[in-house]
Amino acid sequence: MSLKLHHIVILVKDLQKATDDYQKLGFVVTPGGRHLGGISENALILLKDGTYLELLAVRRGIRALVLRLLYKTGLLTFFRKSKYGITLRFYGRAFDLPEGLIDVALLSENLSKDRIHLKNRGVFLTKPLAAGRRTPDGKLLRWKMSAPLTDELPFLISGLHPLSLPDPSATEHANGVVGLEGMVLVVTDRWDQVVRGFQNLLGIRPIVQEQSDHTVFRFQLNEHFIDILKAAGAIGMSRVTHQYGLGIYAVKFDSSQLPLEWDLKLSHGLMIFG
Repeated sequence: MSLKLHHIVILVKDLQKATDDYQKLGFVVTPGGRHLGGISENALILLKDGTYLELLAVRRGIRALVLRLLYKTGLLTFFRKSKYGITLRFYGRAFDLPEGLIDVALLSENLSKDRIHLKNRGVFLTKPLAAGRRTPDGKLLRWKMSAPLTDELPFLISGLHPLSLPDPSATEHANGVVGLEGMVLVVTDRWDQVVRGFQNLLGIRPIVQEQSDHTVFRFQLNEHFIDILKAAGAIGMSRVTHQYGLGIYAVKFDSSQLPLEWDLKLSHGLMIFG
């Protein structure tokens, strides 16, 4: 099995404001549409390397209120290992966390087979959930996804159906960003468990890079990487956008105009490295 970096999920409270703000940062933002069930909606920042940034917002309405109530009362935890377990993961984070990067998706070519392989490695995933999104032009896109029961690990997603290529102009960003070089997860404690979890998920050993004040465990996924950065509190906390579970996520862009002019208010909490 071979997993690839697919996209990152950025929680925003107001999708239109986030769209306007990311345009100010030099990105072309493409309307995504509403997810089936009507609880959430998104907009996408498509990149030339095939990855993308998803701006995700929870819509107002009775369905979101009911889901929030089920989550706050703990009733959703009964479905943690079922196909609805990934719903607990997504909306639990959306209800609990401030704006910023809340999740990372890896592309699986065969989700059913990969779940079996990962179970043999000791990585247990929720049952696949069939999901979908209705685009502004009425097209229905479908996919499946499954999440590890370990919170800090990325979730897995199958390819979109029907497959459609984006308008090339949607990937021409004024800030020069052409792709994601990788992800950085800052961990200040229990880092050995995190590294072991990623090693079991990805099926590869990390390249260890010792620095004077921190250690980097790099997992290379073809042209992208995932770094686990073991750091004492000072370097870790200086990078804070928000913290969930064990670590702090940030991204590194592939751009012709580095360093980027970056504003955490305009990025709605998304932190970048480099």
